[in-house]
Amino acid sequence: MNNTPNFDIINSFINNPFGFLSGIGKFFVSLFTGTDVGGYTFSAFGIIRNLFLILDVILIILFIIAFFASLKFKPDLIPRKPEQEKKSRELKVREKAFRDRWINVLKVASQGTPEALKVAIIDADKLADDSLKQLGIIGETMADRIEEITSDEMSSIDRLLDAHRVRNDLVHNPGFEISKHKAKNLLQDYEAFFKELDLLS
Repeated sequence: MNNTPNFDIINSFINNPFGFLSGIGKFFVSLFTGTDVGGYTFSAFGIIRNLFLILDVILIILFIIAFFASLKFKPDLIPRKPEQEKKSRELKVREKAFRDRWINVLKVASQGTPEALKVAIIDADKLADDSLKQLGIIGETMADRIEEITSDEMSSIDRLLDAHRVRNDLVHNPGFEISKHKAKNLLQDYEAFFKELDLLS
């Protein structure tokens, strides 16, 4: 067995240092350009480029998934303007005030006396008229405002008009009374109108 060290590389460097360095340079050029290196043809640059292409595709896919997943949080991602926040608060206050008034109407009606039923219907009618005004419906009287809406626009509008006519009889005709059953039906007519406006669930 020959254990003598191989000094060919050292001798090559001593005899021709520029040629030796040139050979190393050619090796790395070959490595990155894909020319034949030691009997194998490959390109380190090409491998790295392909790896980055694969990573780019993966990142794009992850971005698309994250984008669609975030759509359900869109209201939270877009900051509201101060005036939008103010309108939102005002709307919630109005909705709560409406529900409180409607609960009070039902509470009064639950007493069951003729006078209580009369007050409940009058209050429910006033609540409906206030709702029409907030919708921007123009008219000299509530009946005028109701007639501005067709049954095609609101299916409950005819029921509201009938209820309003009974309310007028209660107010303008002394001695006019209604039964508990009739009062319950009238309140259901008002409730149907409020539900169609999404004021009640």
